[in-house]
Amino acid sequence: AMVLNLKGTALNADDYLPPVTKDSADKADPSTTANNQNAPQSGDDLPIETLKELVFTSNVQMQKLVINGLTFTNLAVKSQGLSGVLSIKQAEANLYNGRLEANGSFDMRDKTPRLALSSAVKKLQLKPMLIDASDTQWIDGQANFSAQFTSQGRSTTQLVNQVNGPASFIIENLSLEKMNLERNVCQAVAYARKKELDGEWPSSTQFE
Repeated sequence: AMVLNLKGTALNADDYLPPVTKDSADKADPSTTANNQNAPQSGDDLPIETLKELVFTSNVQMQKLVINGLTFTNLAVKSQGLSGVLSIKQAEANLYNGRLEANGSFDMRDKTPRLALSSAVKKLQLKPMLIDASDTQWIDGQANFSAQFTSQGRSTTQLVNQVNGPASFIIENLSLEKMNLERNVCQAVAYARKKELDGEWPSSTQFE
């Protein structure tokens, strides 16, 4: 059995990933994926027989990890491969003042492999995350997300198309900065009535 124990201070995975091109973006676009949920696309099959033979345990700890522009801190991932089952026993990290926790498994002991994934993100601060992810600076708030997904299949297409399970996404204290929707509506009404809009208005929109 292979044993991996890795501890590190900082890693920017983006330095080692290929740049995103238009072709790769099109491939990731769900609208370009075939509608057939059962037939895998060319080159889409997973190496199930090879994966079933994997026997390993790993424990990875990283103080700081950057991937796709997002910064994770105090990352800890424990995984295992044994008897045809790949498992993420523990995956947790701090993420923009929030907390990420997840675990999952890919069970290949039956003819059709089964995937199970449970994840939760708590108190994620949207503004700094969106700035890093897409340079979006006008949305702020605190996000909470939880999901318990299951799927089955022998290809990535089948696994994606057959995902099932409950998910919850809640945003608290949402605000749109430099955009007051209430003022814009009142401005439109005043314009329609050929009147001037009086008073001072906040520069952002707060959602209760």
